[in-house]
Amino acid sequence: MRVVKIISFIIIIPLLFDFVSSVKLGISPAQVDFEGYAGESLCKKINLISETNELVAGIDRWSNEKTFIKEINRYTLNSSNLDIEFNYPKEILIENKSEINLCVKGKEAGTFYGAIIYKTNKSVAVGSWIVLNLTKNENYSEDKLAANDKKAPSQKPAESKKNIILFSFLSSNSILMLILLYLLIKLWTILKKKRTI
Repeated sequence: MRVVKIISFIIIIPLLFDFVSSVKLGISPAQVDFEGYAGESLCKKINLISETNELVAGIDRWSNEKTFIKEINRYTLNSSNLDIEFNYPKEILIENKSEINLCVKGKEAGTFYGAIIYKTNKSVAVGSWIVLNLTKNENYSEDKLAANDKKAPSQKPAESKKNIILFSFLSSNSILMLILLYLLIKLWTILKKKRTI
């Protein structure tokens, strides 16, 4: 009888806490395309979505590939390696849905591929691919570029939620439940051996 009470206590206590705790984090759109002139500041908005208030940290990675390849392990450069200024919030508290501004400015004409990644302290991460297509315009003077930097137009946020990527990871509560299950099996095995003796 005493053993049944102990087992019941061991099972009920974890159930009083959240059985599974997960973090759902999304980003929209899945790809952001910038197109403009070398030296021009270009801005667009993206949305970060979370079911709970989450503090996330942002990083950007860039590739020197000539074609667009969606393999994040090939994105090993920083924006500064490619003479690109990429401005975005490095840390942000998401409260359900947060709209953030991305601004990019490249010195050289060409097509550049990058990714912006936001992650929580619980190892949950989401990202958007970045395609930056810059052309050289001889008629575009440095003075005009400086004036445009001051009044960089903001773009409408993506209306489609189709590209929202949700990642869900189990937290340490699930690990504790697995340990509990293991201990219960061990206890049951010991009790079974005592009854057979």
